[in-house]
Amino acid sequence: MLKLGILGHGISYSLSPFIHKEAMKILGISGSYEIFDRDETQVESFLSHCADSGLRGLNITTPYKEVARKYCTEVSDAAARTGVVNTLSFANGAVRGDNTDVYGFEKALEELAGNQALPCAVVLGNGGVARAVLDSLSSLPTVREILVVARRQESARRQLASFVSGNNFTIYSFADPRLATTIARASLIVNCTTVGSAVNPGMALPWSEHLSAATKVMDLIYAPAKTEFLSAAEIAGCAWQNGLEMLLHQAAASFNIWTEKAFPIRDVRAALQKEVASS
Repeated sequence: MLKLGILGHGISYSLSPFIHKEAMKILGISGSYEIFDRDETQVESFLSHCADSGLRGLNITTPYKEVARKYCTEVSDAAARTGVVNTLSFANGAVRGDNTDVYGFEKALEELAGNQALPCAVVLGNGGVARAVLDSLSSLPTVREILVVARRQESARRQLASFVSGNNFTIYSFADPRLATTIARASLIVNCTTVGSAVNPGMALPWSEHLSAATKVMDLIYAPAKTEFLSAAEIAGCAWQNGLEMLLHQAAASFNIWTEKAFPIRDVRAALQKEVASS
């Protein structure tokens, strides 16, 4: 029996169990996918014993994507570049860490923007998922300028400079008045913060009234399906996308790592859309 799960804190809303259980059902795989909600005092003990618990794989989400890295005996290139792990695999005493958020973001962005050039990209936040987004954007030849909006500029500069150093890379604070001009000319804006989520409501982006209809907008939050930020983007005429597509694609990559089977993405997407619509 395939035993999987997700580790985080305050994640009762997670759709990952639905996604993976649906995939297992479609493929006829006997297995389980459990939410492991642990506070900071419990994480070390939990991760230290995962390999002996029968778990085959574990997704890692807020706020433990960086913490999980130190429990790995090996990591993928994406995990090494970002310093962040969102997928653990347990086999033969080894713990492998991967970052499937990079792939998930790339596929989601492809669906939103296609082959359109995105010369100016603005990323809100500098946490674990932001690093996956920046890793992806820094590899795109059409992205000539990357701007990160962070609460702590110097901390963000130290954390992020190593893997975006080849780009025209700037860090602003959320209070910086230059944001108004930058937002107006941005090709892409991605919210990687939790602001606007069900547990942290509000507007993720200051100066949202300066949004241009030409800007592509992604909010990696998926609960609620339309945040205040996405509502503002819709009013401005922007093409927008919530976090469901990235969630689905990163899950597909994790599932393939654990099972070596092709993820039935079309069928799971259809089931996921029905689930979200009914909730």
